[in-house]
Amino acid sequence: MDTAQKAINLALKALKEKFGKDVKLEDGEQVVFQLNNCTLTIGLNGDTLTTNFIGGQPIKVDYTVDFYESEE
Repeated sequence: MDTAQKAINLALKALKEKFGKDVKLEDGEQVVFQLNNCTLTIGLNGDTLTTNFIGGQPIKVDYTVDFYESEE
């Protein structure tokens, strides 16, 4: 198994651990995963699972938008 596929499998496993084994992405949804040296997004576009690796770590901005519920 190559590195990218292993990272995707581990991310999907973490998603199920957090939201339950029956979790399913809806069309247009994306989930963000912070890995040790990059960020991975996984989304669903129609029937296609999309992935995107972004090198480095996200830059933290201390601001809360009002159209999402807080996870804290």
